[in-house]
Amino acid sequence: MITEKDLDDLIRNPMIQHVVAKSRPFAAHEVHLPAVVSNAADDRSEKALAFWIVVQIKTFLKERGAASHPMIEKVWKCAGGNTDVDIRVGTHGGYEKFKIKTSMSGPTSFHLKIVTWNGKGKEDCEWERFGAYRGNANGGAIETLPTR
Repeated sequence: MITEKDLDDLIRNPMIQHVVAKSRPFAAHEVHLPAVVSNAADDRSEKALAFWIVVQIKTFLKERGAASHPMIEKVWKCAGGNTDVDIRVGTHGGYEKFKIKTSMSGPTSFHLKIVTWNGKGKEDCEWERFGAYRGNANGGAIETLPTR
């Protein structure tokens, strides 16, 4: 299970910061992480998902001109490719709250949405990406798929 601390550590990971620094905001499909190496297949795919989520969050924040280190408020769910995470981001002297949601859109594909909400149950999608898990016995990573 991915925890608040795990995501917070990844947000500050120099490798991820380097990958995001080289990315262009509207070309998030070009963001690639090295394979995530782990012994257990489930752990490997969960770590790959966590890395992908953090890269997407940081790329989204880079595009918005927001602080690059958001505060992870709460990880509500993280199981079977489904994730629900609340973050708080510093912007222009204030802060904004976002919800990061992932779901499985196929056997090895993921759908990520970063949304804002108005407190009345209505969500506005701010960022949407699709990814596919690419892995073997040596490691795995999620590749962001191009969108039109």
